[in-house]
Amino acid sequence: MPDTKLTRRHFIAYGLSGAMLVAMPRVSHAGFFDHLFGKHGKLKQSPGVKSKFETYRLEPDLDYYIAGSEQWPVAIVAMDKSYTLGSKKTWKKVDLNAKKLKTMVDRMNHLGPLLSENKTRTVQFYGCDILDDRGNRVGIWYSATRRGVVKMKGDNNVRLYAPRGWC
Repeated sequence: MPDTKLTRRHFIAYGLSGAMLVAMPRVSHAGFFDHLFGKHGKLKQSPGVKSKFETYRLEPDLDYYIAGSEQWPVAIVAMDKSYTLGSKKTWKKVDLNAKKLKTMVDRMNHLGPLLSENKTRTVQFYGCDILDDRGNRVGIWYSATRRGVVKMKGDNNVRLYAPRGWC
């Protein structure tokens, strides 16, 4: 028969963390979890953002980045110049004009069906506002997915986790 007696080690390993959460004042929970998991923003779907990308309109107060290659990007984002994009390995800063943006968006739309399971499926592209942890717009997103992780690192540093491949 297994020993069901709680030892000091069990309390330390399992009970202490739960006891700390219960004993902590309610006001400090948000700060505790922010410290533990970080502050997160979100992507909010926006037909206006999608239209901007698909009509090749650039916003001059934004810096543009791509995930993937310039020939075949997986996603394009544009960040407010007052924010830094902390995901430099994933996102490459690009100098865009309307002609380059058109080429990238057209190639993304051409490549999507080729990578779908049955080679004929239309791939839906999404435009999203990138919002910080307080709901402020810090950038825009264009990709075949509307899901992504937006993590805030300090006040003006954003870490975006890019989509992998195509949906």
